[in-house]
Amino acid sequence: MTNKIDSVLVVEDDAAHARLIEIALRDCGIGAVWRAADAVRGMRMVQDRVVDLLVCDLNLPGQDGISFLLELSQLPSPPPVVILSGADQALISTVEKLARATGLVILAALRKPLDMEVLQALLLSVNTASRPGADQVVLDQQARLVSDALLDDGLQQGWFVPYIEPKIDRVDGRVVGFELLARLCPPGLDAISPAWFIQRFEDSGQIEQMTWQIAEQGLGFAGDCQRADLPMTVALNLSPRMLGCRQLVGRLEELVRKQELDVRTVTLEITESAAIGAGGIELENLAIDRLFSAAAPTDPRARAVAASCIELAARMDMKSCAEGVESGEVFRLLYDLGASTFQGYMFRAPMPCGDFLDWAGDWNRRVSIRDLYLDATTS
Repeated sequence: MTNKIDSVLVVEDDAAHARLIEIALRDCGIGAVWRAADAVRGMRMVQDRVVDLLVCDLNLPGQDGISFLLELSQLPSPPPVVILSGADQALISTVEKLARATGLVILAALRKPLDMEVLQALLLSVNTASRPGADQVVLDQQARLVSDALLDDGLQQGWFVPYIEPKIDRVDGRVVGFELLARLCPPGLDAISPAWFIQRFEDSGQIEQMTWQIAEQGLGFAGDCQRADLPMTVALNLSPRMLGCRQLVGRLEELVRKQELDVRTVTLEITESAAIGAGGIELENLAIDRLFSAAAPTDPRARAVAASCIELAARMDMKSCAEGVESGEVFRLLYDLGASTFQGYMFRAPMPCGDFLDWAGDWNRRVSIRDLYLDATTS
């Protein structure tokens, strides 16, 4: 990475958004700003000229941004990257980890619509610092928003709470379960995404304490659902660090028994951070569910992986869950491939536990799988 950014390539198919980015870049004193409307032209331009920074949207026509980043990582000296996406933060964070594992320098992964002031602040911090490491730039940004003191207070005061992302059944479209997602909810503040604290807890060793807070509350809520005659399956995310804990199984069994739940309704999911230590080739071949759900409609390789995973689950008499279903196109494809359940923003963004029962009851009264599929076909 150079000391100063003088040239930027924006790979973005939305002309209006690309123009706003160009204006923000030029306001920062960037002399050369180029634009490519798709991944093919973007790759050609990276190979043909000196590019100090690449700003890349993940949703591109033809070749998607994820595949583009993997191809970019194979170049001898790829430029540092700012990732853009309109997807949920969990997906963006997963893509960021994948890209970093390939060796790319990722300055930031930002949600759309892009706050131009954030982009300008990032560029100014890079251009005025003395060869900053990309990781440090990102950590500095996070620290300004979420301090270590706030995280410590959150653990001590019990401010980490589960949010609910529902799972929809392929047979009748009813809500049959949910995944527990961590949020930091300090009094008087909006809920804070796990993108701002999960990796920091992994690094500090505090991930286990936070996970048990989510598990205790989330399984307690599953018990409330059962007592309200709305039994649910529950998915709980675990850090791979916790797999070596001798008390893990016993403590989980105790929580399940306390709520009189069937242990078969609880699924443990190993978080994507388990893959951080793997190399780029291993990650390229890894079935990270949100990534393959999002990419399946346009990427034949992703579609083949998704189909293979669903078929394997069926042969083993197991249910498959398609995560990250953001659009009707993705839902229709994964339904046709045979996925058992679905979750994602197409159905409902993660919600507080207190909102779930009313929402699920209303959903089950008015929605059918036929309606969902027909809506997806016409959308």
